[in-house]
Amino acid sequence: MDKKVLEWLTDNEGKSFSSPRKAAFGRDPDDFLIVQVDVKAKTVKVKFHKSQWPALPLHFWMFDRTVQYLRENWDKFVRLGAKLQPPYDPDTVEEIIWKKPYLTEKTSYKASPHVCDIIALAGLAEYGYVVNPKTGRRVQGMRFVGEQPQRMPIISLTPRPINRKEDFLEKHRATILDWTIDNENALIEGRRNYSWNNKGLIQCLNERNKISKNIVLSRIRIGGGVDLKTLDAVMKWGGFNQFPLRDPESVLSITTEAFFQLDEGNASGAVHKLMSIYRVGISRASKIIGLSDQDSYCIYDSRVGAALRSLKHDGKRIVLCPQGRSRGGDVCTNKQWAENYEQLIWTLEVMRDHLNQKGYPFRIADVEMALFMMGK
Repeated sequence: MDKKVLEWLTDNEGKSFSSPRKAAFGRDPDDFLIVQVDVKAKTVKVKFHKSQWPALPLHFWMFDRTVQYLRENWDKFVRLGAKLQPPYDPDTVEEIIWKKPYLTEKTSYKASPHVCDIIALAGLAEYGYVVNPKTGRRVQGMRFVGEQPQRMPIISLTPRPINRKEDFLEKHRATILDWTIDNENALIEGRRNYSWNNKGLIQCLNERNKISKNIVLSRIRIGGGVDLKTLDAVMKWGGFNQFPLRDPESVLSITTEAFFQLDEGNASGAVHKLMSIYRVGISRASKIIGLSDQDSYCIYDSRVGAALRSLKHDGKRIVLCPQGRSRGGDVCTNKQWAENYEQLIWTLEVMRDHLNQKGYPFRIADVEMALFMMGK
């Protein structure tokens, strides 16, 4: 690996950073932690702050191929590449990283943004826009800045600009907190008595945890997405028939893109991508996302929505209610449901934090389970 990049990584092992793409492109990728730099195994392990699990490893050879490509094109910006799986667009960093033969991996996964973030933070390259020659659109690019560059200033966990979440919480936090306090006993009892399909608490929790584990293992095995067998198991657990889309390659493509967006901190984009599949509504989509990481995400169905019908600000409900099999609900576009899913997560974060302060070790999923019981 390039000496400067390796020195930067080892100097900053165990530290957290914000992506330089925030300032360069106005995007909002999740902050990440450099978990381990394993010189013997020649891997870098990173973990995104909103993810329960470390990301797939970044190998030294990924950095070698990227730096070499940037040096060869030192006089221009090169595209990072937007595709999540082969065939990759030619003349992109993603295509260079995954140029066969793969050195240690059997399957590819999205790597260029994270490899490039580290190279930029180490001071070897800078971000900028470049025109896609096929579409004429400006896309994300990177340019080499020399053998002895001025290092970029390192600011861990840079403050984020005012965004939808901050606006939402500024407006609704006090109302959500008041509702939580008023319903504190019901939330605690709901979680204590959680039951699904007339099964006991422990069996229900074990089944949820098994599904969660299988989703994570599928992502590791495939390289980012979730296989059809695992999705069928999620649907069966949720009381649905098999997953509506039956083409394995299409399933892999869509779920890989959805989980890439989730890894970037975009829960709304993740469920919206899954809902692009015919007959996958917010309940099915959120089961896949929610069970993939129960610390950070939740299921959004009619019972959860029904439990929150009394949560209102200025007489208007904060979280809308999906339709159920035997109950009516709100009618929204897929985009509106995706935005409501994000607002539900922010709402449950406030509830979780209050319950944690009271001594109850709730995760986001635990609050969801309590609401599920309250929404009978």
